[in-house]
Amino acid sequence: MKAKKKEFDLETAIAQALSWLLNPFFILPLAIIAAHLKEINANPMPFIFFVCVGGLPIFFFYLYSEYKHKQKPWEFFINLPRERRNTPLLVGIYSFIFNTILFSTFNEDLWLRISILLVIYAGVMYLANRYIDKASWHASVLAFSILYVSDKISLAFAFALILMPVVFWTRVILHKHTWVQLYLGTVIGLVIGILSWTIR
Repeated sequence: MKAKKKEFDLETAIAQALSWLLNPFFILPLAIIAAHLKEINANPMPFIFFVCVGGLPIFFFYLYSEYKHKQKPWEFFINLPRERRNTPLLVGIYSFIFNTILFSTFNEDLWLRISILLVIYAGVMYLANRYIDKASWHASVLAFSILYVSDKISLAFAFALILMPVVFWTRVILHKHTWVQLYLGTVIGLVIGILSWTIR
């Protein structure tokens, strides 16, 4: 007896595509680059160092975790269950603490402040995940990035917050988050985003 072919679900396909486009691993670096393009062009080495020491360990750990636990390793958008999220968040905390120490030594004030901010961000997400619920990384990073860019480039970017319902829809359709988890991630992203306005 032949197995039934899985029917193509357009709604799920659209949700998956949007989840890819709004992936935190794309959105957060893009926001930081856009916000500090002038500084990066003037002196790219601190940014390269920032990414290599702070960002890449989290990214590679995530890819390894997905490859190890998934039957479809090409589906690289955030699918980690709550019990597997603490470790990459801890990796992020330690990576950016290391960045903070090194940038304080090199007197790179901008990247030092951003590193401290991301230590706080990863720490809050870790505490939320461990003690409250699985806060959505998609919702949190998008909310944070919009406020970050709004302050650094133009307040007009704040209108991009209208994209938040799109993120909510994709994650609910894909059965990756509850509404509470999405709201929790959004609140954390907004609070840390407002805190980022202290960075100049």
